[in-house]
Amino acid sequence: MAQLSEFRRWRRFRKALLRSERERFREMLDEARFHISASSMAVRTSVFEGVFMAILLHHREELEELGASNDDGKESTSLVPGEMEEELRSWEKFARALRESDRVRFEGMLAAACEEMPAMQASASPFPVHALLMGILFSQHKAVEDLKAERRREPR
Repeated sequence: MAQLSEFRRWRRFRKALLRSERERFREMLDEARFHISASSMAVRTSVFEGVFMAILLHHREELEELGASNDDGKESTSLVPGEMEEELRSWEKFARALRESDRVRFEGMLAAACEEMPAMQASASPFPVHALLMGILFSQHKAVEDLKAERRREPR
C-alpha cells in the first residue's frame, strides 16, 4: 500500500529525532492509519498529501474532544477565489470516503482553515495544497494555544 511506503520514507526523520520524541512521532503516523481508506481515495499527486491530511483530521478530532472549537459563530465565506476553491473541491473524494462524523469534522476543519484564506492566497508556495495544509495546521495550532491559555487561567 502506498501509504505504508510513505510511512517508511520517514524512518530517517524519526531516527534523527531525540529518543524521547521518536515514540510521539510514531504515534502521529499511526493516527493517519485511522483514515487510511479516505487517504487512498484522495487522488493526489503525492501520497504524502493524503497522509498529512489524515493526521490533521485526527488532530482535529482530538482537539474537539479536549474542548477546542473553531466555531466562533461566524459563517465562513461560501466562495473561495480561484485556485483555493479548486483545491478545496479536490478533497471531496477524501471527504466522501469518511464516516459521517469524520466527514462533518473534516468539513469543519476546512472551514476553519478558510478563515486563513488571505494568508493562504498570499502564500509564496506555487502549490495550493501547501497553502491549504499550512492553513489547517495554523488553525489547529491556534486552537491548541488557546486551550493552553484557557487551562492556565483555570483555578486548580
